[in-house]
Amino acid sequence: MPIEEVTGDLLTAQEQYIVQQSNCATTYAAGLAAAISSSFPHADVYAPDRRRERGSEKGDVPGTIAVCGGPCASQDQEKRGVISVFAQFRPGKPNHRKEGPVEYKGLVSSPDVVDDERQRLEWFKAGLQRIAELPVESIAFPYQIGCGLAGGRWPSYLEALEEFAAKVEPQGVKVKIYKMEEAAKPCTDCKQLVAPGTGRTWRSKQYCKGCYDKY
Repeated sequence: MPIEEVTGDLLTAQEQYIVQQSNCATTYAAGLAAAISSSFPHADVYAPDRRRERGSEKGDVPGTIAVCGGPCASQDQEKRGVISVFAQFRPGKPNHRKEGPVEYKGLVSSPDVVDDERQRLEWFKAGLQRIAELPVESIAFPYQIGCGLAGGRWPSYLEALEEFAAKVEPQGVKVKIYKMEEAAKPCTDCKQLVAPGTGRTWRSKQYCKGCYDKY
């Protein structure tokens, strides 16, 4: 059963669980995590009370997961199922120093934590393995998970997701990737909305074909 890629909003997905990549250090949500936390407060893994509940006041362990809501959770089973994969130590792009430990606002990692691109991918795969051990029926991932603010390489993450899908296929688990529909943008000159794929870009500015052809 291959991964199915669909166009749509992950927050309105009908799958049993939606998945996000999280960091181990911050106390606030950003990007997709902020949208998930706003829509589903019980799944805000950065909130102090949620950290206390799972005993991670001093940070989460890379490669682990947090299951919030849904039938596989220890509480809030009637709420929206969200799984957070802790696949980066700190927020932002990977570390390029190639040595540990890593520090973020006073929180210091263990010496073996480098938080580079390779290690983050390993942690992501470890999280997927933990998810594969859960009795889930269907699961949805965001397009380019781990590759937006986190700076990962999508081909590598997609390969990991394909391996995950193959692993859970015998259990009949359905895996989807949700890709947001690209929004129309206004032309810099005439301000009319330009449908995705129909406009032109010059010096990082968006133009409709008519205005672009004037130059």
